[in-house]
Amino acid sequence: MPVHIYGLFCPIDGVVRYIGKSSNPKKRLSAHISSSIRSAYHHHTARWIRRLASEGLYPELRILHTMRVGEDWRECERAWIAKGLENGWPLTNSTLGGEGLDYLDPADEAKYRANLAAAMKRYRDSHKWAEDQARMTNAAKSGENLTRRNEAIARSAKRPEFIERMRCVNSEINARPEVKRKKSSKSKAMWADQGMRARVEKALSSPECKAKQSAARAAAWADPETGARLRELHSSEEVRANKSAAAKARATPEYRAMMADKTRLSWEKRRKAKST
Repeated sequence: MPVHIYGLFCPIDGVVRYIGKSSNPKKRLSAHISSSIRSAYHHHTARWIRRLASEGLYPELRILHTMRVGEDWRECERAWIAKGLENGWPLTNSTLGGEGLDYLDPADEAKYRANLAAAMKRYRDSHKWAEDQARMTNAAKSGENLTRRNEAIARSAKRPEFIERMRCVNSEINARPEVKRKKSSKSKAMWADQGMRARVEKALSSPECKAKQSAARAAAWADPETGARLRELHSSEEVRANKSAAAKARATPEYRAMMADKTRLSWEKRRKAKST
C-alpha cells in the first residue's frame, strides 16, 4: 500500500493543524479521534481534537502527498512540517517529523523525558519488571538460545570484514604507549618470577609447542595476504634497524659462547645422522 502524507484540517477555519503519514488514512483518522476522546494521549494534537469533539466537531483529513517509488516518507514529512511552520500554519506537531524526537519546543522535550523517566521508574518498581527480568534471564540461559548465540558469534568471527576490523582495532590498541608499558611490565614481572619462568620455558621448548609455532608461521607466510604484509614489515627500515640494534645488544661474550655451543651441538647431530 502507498504511504500518504496527510494533514488534519480544522473544520472551523479550514487551516491545517497537524501533519502526519499513514498507509491507511481513514483508519489513522479514526485512531486520532478515538485515542484523543479516550484521553489516551495529552499532547497538543489530542487536546485540540478533544476541544473539537466537545463541540460536536471533528478534524478533516486531506492527502497532501502520495509517496512515489524511491521517495523517503521521513524526509517528505519533515519537508511538509517545515513548509507549514514557514508559512505560519498553527501546527500542533510536537516534533520535526520522520519518527524522530527532534522537538520543536524544548519544553516539550523536557516534559517528554520527565514523563518517560517517571514511567520507567514505575515499571522498574513493579512486580512485572521483576517477572520480565527473570523470564529474559531464563530464556538467555536456555540451551537452545545459548547454542544459537554461539553459532551466530562463530559465523560473525569468520567474516572477512569482521576479521579485518578486529585486526585494525587490535593494532590501534596495541600501538598505544600506555598499553605497551602495561604489557612490558607484565612480561618483565612474569620472567622475574623463577617458578613462572621455568614453566613457560618448559612449555615453549616442548615438541608440541614448537610444532604448533612452526605450523602457524608456515601458514602465515604461505597466505598471500598475510605473507605480503609480513614481507613488507620485515623489509622495512624500522624493523631492520630494530633487529640490528637488538642483535648488537645481545652480542655479549656469554651470548657468543652460548651460540657457539649450540652451533657445535647442531653440527655434531648432523654428522651423527649422516654416519648412521
